[in-house]
Amino acid sequence: MSFAGLFSWPRTALHEPEDAGRSPYTAIDNLESVRTGGVLKSFFDLFTHEPEQLRMYGFIADGDLNSVKSALQRNPNLLNMRMTAANSTPLIFSLHKRSGGQRRIALWLIENGADLNLQNDLGWTALMTACRYNQPEAAEALIKRRVDINLQNDNGWTALMYACRHNQPNIARILIECGAILDAKNKEGWTALMLACQQPAADSDGTQEGLLSCIKLCYEAGANLDIRRSGGIGALDTARHFNRSDAIEFLEFVTASEGVAKVLSDELGQPRHRVVDFYNASFLQIEDCLNLTDSCLCRMGFNSLPDRRRILERFNSAFVYHAFLTHDWGDDDSNHRLVSSINAMLQDAGIETWFDGERLNGNIPLQIMRGIENSRKVVVFITRRYMEKVGQDSSDYCKDEYQAAVNVLGPENMIPVVVDPEMLDTRTWTGLLQYNLGSLLYIDFTSPAKREANFSFLLQQIRATNQSN
Repeated sequence: MSFAGLFSWPRTALHEPEDAGRSPYTAIDNLESVRTGGVLKSFFDLFTHEPEQLRMYGFIADGDLNSVKSALQRNPNLLNMRMTAANSTPLIFSLHKRSGGQRRIALWLIENGADLNLQNDLGWTALMTACRYNQPEAAEALIKRRVDINLQNDNGWTALMYACRHNQPNIARILIECGAILDAKNKEGWTALMLACQQPAADSDGTQEGLLSCIKLCYEAGANLDIRRSGGIGALDTARHFNRSDAIEFLEFVTASEGVAKVLSDELGQPRHRVVDFYNASFLQIEDCLNLTDSCLCRMGFNSLPDRRRILERFNSAFVYHAFLTHDWGDDDSNHRLVSSINAMLQDAGIETWFDGERLNGNIPLQIMRGIENSRKVVVFITRRYMEKVGQDSSDYCKDEYQAAVNVLGPENMIPVVVDPEMLDTRTWTGLLQYNLGSLLYIDFTSPAKREANFSFLLQQIRATNQSN
């Protein structure tokens, strides 16, 4: 059976009730045939019972704000009068395409006492009309005045549905932030998110990019992707039916039973907007995340260091080291040889280390930064020479490693190990070393006996859960 044969696609999903059925303005449409240069023919005064109503229609259609003001000064009752076949108010009409979308008039009416929640005979409000006909300034003005954003018209459409269907993600965002009901359904069972899964409406300036933004906004805010309309049609079914490859990719990403989105939400407890951040950064597959670094997460807006560490450890385990070892080589490389032997002991104990004797190649500063970004702890092997290098003004790899460790992991995830007997008294520590690590418990590795006695404690500290800033 073909896909098309499985589902029924109702006209109302593609054409809003006002467009699919009778227009609320048809009874006054004939007015256009007797207007010349924007001036109403005088015989209307003779052959209609409500000449003021017709004049107001003309003033609005002409964009003549001064005449609108004058008419309301003469008769304030015109402000909320029912002036079309569907009993739309001047405000609703000024936002409609048949008036030409008279933004200035609409904003003035909003500011000057129009009843903002009135619905016409088809249930349309001013906010729905603004969202349908791309009047974002008016929509924002209405929302700021706390209109009822969740009213539904006769076909069940809400303002959010119109904003999502007609490519207005900025207004959709504001509506959602102000409490728009995400999972409201129209009479055909369509939600706002489903409506954005179609191709752009032919009678609007919509784009697939704008519609996808609306889908993402609804998803981020918690829209239920399991909702189905009659026939079992869901959002992903809709995107497939309308050949929306961008929407298909996104919805498949966030609904996959396993993969990046599942890990982020279920295992790591990340909110939906973080799932969207990963999608926008093209980390779509687990394999893509092997290139994930702390810098990538910072650029995506992950400000919590513990969150970044957990994410890196989960997705980038092949490149996450238990410990980064920072040290000075010494005058005759003797300290480097000592730390190298300790590194071998750590690796034999199952500790994955970043050690410059093994890891440095190419761009050394970049390799150092990546090593620290992808390490859980930093072991600082303290000698007087190391302390002096950390505190000097000129650039040095010891200084670069130390400062990066403080900035990325924080002192609470740095383990001081004293290998120089002269540094056992922390009162002799100076500068940044004293400031950042002077209050921490250090591990004494100043002799073979001390290293043997304290090695298990070093392992314990490396394996301990990371501390947050």
